[in-house]
Amino acid sequence: MAAARIRATLKQAAPPSASGVERFLSRSGRIIDYPARWTDRLELLALVLSRSVDADEELSEKQLGARLRKHTDDVATLRRYLIDSGLLHRSPVGSSS
Repeated sequence: MAAARIRATLKQAAPPSASGVERFLSRSGRIIDYPARWTDRLELLALVLSRSVDADEELSEKQLGARLRKHTDDVATLRRYLIDSGLLHRSPVGSSS
């Protein structure tokens, strides 16, 4: 009886579980894991990009890397996923995105 009350109290005190693609992010907005399902991955990438870059904004690789670093330590993988998904485009010489 007491154990059930304790479990109920702990459950109420726990923060709500993240839903949607937010479940792949830490509370601070960093990527914990990439979804295996393509639609979830695309949605996660779009969310991260929207939090990092304004539409029509052109950034140098260094500027982009600094912004993406807020979401992951593996910036190269995130950038590659963004480019491969068509959400981000690089200049022909690769100096800006």
